[in-house]
Amino acid sequence: AYTPGYYTDASGSSYSEWRASGVSLESIPGDLACGNDRLYASLDMTPYLSFAPAAAPESSTSATSNTAPREFSSMAARNGTLFGIHYGDPFYGAGYSSDAGANVVATGNFEAGYTFLSSTESEGALAASDAGYHVGLVYQATATCKFYRFSSGAESPAATASNTVECGPYTDVELTSMAASGSTVAAAYRANGGSSTGILVSSDGGLSFEKLDVSSVWSSQGYITSIQPIR
Repeated sequence: AYTPGYYTDASGSSYSEWRASGVSLESIPGDLACGNDRLYASLDMTPYLSFAPAAAPESSTSATSNTAPREFSSMAARNGTLFGIHYGDPFYGAGYSSDAGANVVATGNFEAGYTFLSSTESEGALAASDAGYHVGLVYQATATCKFYRFSSGAESPAATASNTVECGPYTDVELTSMAASGSTVAAAYRANGGSSTGILVSSDGGLSFEKLDVSSVWSSQGYITSIQPIR
């Protein structure tokens, strides 16, 4: 029941506790995100979001309003905006804030049948780049992965262009992680009970994806759990 966050401003050599203000000890963080100058925590109690200046993490506050029906399971931030994915209504849906988390608006739901999946590191199939926000979902019936690119994050999922990539011939495909840097977006997946893995990559800012041949460097069983851009 005691679930604080921790932050470092000493390049990882020491950490301090970070607790969201105005919430009980039983609040469980759904996900964390870091923007240009703010830290964000998704919580399982209304208004579901707390944030603090990166320069003063102890000075946290809660969102003034949030129309998303549940807490975000994954979040990403860029240029003073925040984008997140939640489960509910009854499908996976999106939410967006144009004022760095002060007010969050639910923008709509994704297609039924597609599943938004997170890795054990809770990163999820969500990433932010200079081109916008990128979301990956899986349709298990045909082992296909669908990718959306939201230019600002304010768009409705139903009105946002997407593209589909064959992740097969596999079973039980899951997108474990996404990362973006510049115009490159990469997504890792696992399949066949976790014995197979692969990477889907876009070089045009998420407009199209293709499989990356990793056979020359990966020939054993297992799967990729996390992709991180190196800054």
